[in-house]
Amino acid sequence: MLTIDTPFKSSVLRAGLTNMLKVGVVEVEFLKKDGSNRVMRCTLSGEIIPEQEYIVVEGESSSVKHQKSADLMSVYDIDSGGWRSFSLARLLDVREAKAECGECEGCTGNCL
Repeated sequence: MLTIDTPFKSSVLRAGLTNMLKVGVVEVEFLKKDGSNRVMRCTLSGEIIPEQEYIVVEGESSSVKHQKSADLMSVYDIDSGGWRSFSLARLLDVREAKAECGECEGCTGNCL
């Protein structure tokens, strides 16, 4: 598990992960509250999130959901089609997602 023992490290992790999520699909692995591992393909990219899923904040569309806690990261789950969150303190791994869209032959996931 990634060790996040200071607010500074947490904010650096959040900033880096947010940047990755804004440009594409990221696969995150984290430890759930029940102790099981979960791998989730997620994004914060306005080009990927369906328009009806955008959050309206003070008259402006935003793909970033309000953060309830400095430790929680809210993201759009590609596979379940909805907003989910996970604890940065329980983050195990982060990697660029390479998923097939199912619509093009030999898809590399770059169309997502």
